[in-house]
Amino acid sequence: MISECRARSRRFAQLWAEGAAGHHLHDRKTVSHPLVGDITLDCDVLTIPGSDLKIVIYTTAAATKAAEQLDFLRVSAVNVSFDGAWHCNGEKH
Repeated sequence: MISECRARSRRFAQLWAEGAAGHHLHDRKTVSHPLVGDITLDCDVLTIPGSDLKIVIYTTAAATKAAEQLDFLRVSAVNVSFDGAWHCNGEKH
């Protein structure tokens, strides 16, 4: 995301290079989901100097296994409860 903004906006690239836009950390995280298994996501954390504010953005590349897993979860009618059980159309499994 940051690379795209820097490429599209000369002003953003300048502010980013000066540190005025904040500090950027990049990592890769794996989340284990009970229905689709492990999902590997890119994790970008943007922070503002002198502040406790952080923006955490999770993304994945299009046409990848992780993208397919997220699409399935997005469109499915399945909900996972806090007790770890999953529910489909009101039925607990």
